[in-house]
Amino acid sequence: MPWLGYLFAAAAATLAVWRWSQRVVAYDDAYISFRYAKNLIEGVGLVFNEGVRVEGYTNFAWTMLSAAAIALGIDPLLATRMVGVFCYAAVAATLTFFWFRWTKDGIFRWLGLPVLWLVFARTGFSAHAGTGLETMAVALMIMMVGVLAFALEARWWGSALLAGLLCITRTDGGLVVPAVTLLLLLQGGLGNTGWTAGFRAAVRWASIPCAIVTAHIVFRLAYYGQVVPNTYYAKGGDLFAWIKGGSYLGTVVYAVPETGALLLTALVGLTLSKGRARALIGYGVLYVTLYALYLLKVGGDFMEYRFMWTIYPVLMLAGFRALVVIADRRRVAGAVGAALLVGLTFTQRPTGTDGFGFPNIIRDGHVILGHEVINLMVEEGTLVGKTLKDVLPPDTTIATTLAGTVPYFSELRSIDQWGLNEPYVRHQPPHPNYARGHVKRATDEYLRETGVQLYVDHPRICSCARPCRERRPNVFVRLGDDQCLRTWYFQQSPELTAHFCEHPEWFLLNRVRCEAPR
Repeated sequence: MPWLGYLFAAAAATLAVWRWSQRVVAYDDAYISFRYAKNLIEGVGLVFNEGVRVEGYTNFAWTMLSAAAIALGIDPLLATRMVGVFCYAAVAATLTFFWFRWTKDGIFRWLGLPVLWLVFARTGFSAHAGTGLETMAVALMIMMVGVLAFALEARWWGSALLAGLLCITRTDGGLVVPAVTLLLLLQGGLGNTGWTAGFRAAVRWASIPCAIVTAHIVFRLAYYGQVVPNTYYAKGGDLFAWIKGGSYLGTVVYAVPETGALLLTALVGLTLSKGRARALIGYGVLYVTLYALYLLKVGGDFMEYRFMWTIYPVLMLAGFRALVVIADRRRVAGAVGAALLVGLTFTQRPTGTDGFGFPNIIRDGHVILGHEVINLMVEEGTLVGKTLKDVLPPDTTIATTLAGTVPYFSELRSIDQWGLNEPYVRHQPPHPNYARGHVKRATDEYLRETGVQLYVDHPRICSCARPCRERRPNVFVRLGDDQCLRTWYFQQSPELTAHFCEHPEWFLLNRVRCEAPR
């Protein structure tokens, strides 16, 4: 009854959309790509600040999608969120469809199906569907490259084209190229066709994504003058952070333990399988291994498992395919493996104390959970950005670490203090006590050289009635409802000072002298 597979795939997609709706999250970083896209559509160029060509994004195709949405008058967050949720639903539907294709009629199929649904409905994974970032689209593409190359071998060209799109959607997605190329070579050499046929198949497949990547590199060199994005240096890609990377991977397995169980299941299934099943499981294991080595080198990321969630679907694909192989040999072993996955999926553990993940914070006496902190950053950054656009002269230059919403909505020249969008960063040493994901930071000297006037840093909002004054010149920007944004008046000018003094309804001043009216 093949129609059952389609029916339950549709049900899985519906469940996925509902699961996402239970925890809607948006990332500030998405607005970095949106700012590039907006500047492109407005004729400024594919840049963060007008006149400065630096590639501060790592998701070219996603940025182009955002630009298309803006050109059509669609909110880029809404557009990318819809695409992300669609991709999450497609992950759920694809895994469910293949589960019906792999399993025979019987109790294992029906007992295993809810296990699969529990795993893909993991809260953190579903939340990353609509953040505005490319996470879920990349996760789907990584999985589907393997499906088209090894589960549906007649679709090799589709796999190759998708791999090329993946490479320009997320730079580290390029790991699919060595993974698939090596497996095609081994598939021929260790199979019946021989090494020569395997080599030809590997070259034929790899030529397509390599051509796409080459074209993108040529564009980068011509437009930005470098091969890799500036973020590669800003986030420490040029460094080796094995200890931080090991801590990151250990924390992930501790907090999301089914990842370890799925990988172990895939390794066992790899030894028991053959043919397409072995190739598909091998793809998952090899890609996860290469990605883990990459994370070991760069040290991971500080966003709530964002890097790990990109490999979650391919890990599920390999793990559940292996579970079927094991169950075909030993039904009891398959049932035990499924029960273990259920138990681990229900396990909710803290992220540990190594600085990884979004911490809970206390605001006005209330505890705000990690995922709510993410949304709070976007909400406050949006409010700050829109207010700065309304009350500051358009030629004002600000500096901020919240490089997404504040620059996007303020439309002001903005210096990214983390250096993702600043060309100087590639030449700088790492900060002595850098956080994972943010390695280099703009110095005060650099901020002076770039003409920064207001130092926003990470927006600090306090009461206008009781401003959080410092022992330096402060300009407090009224946000409404007794909320004031504290800024440091970093470099003063007579014109900007006069503007502040002329508008007490917008600004409160500390250690800033206003000339008496003549």
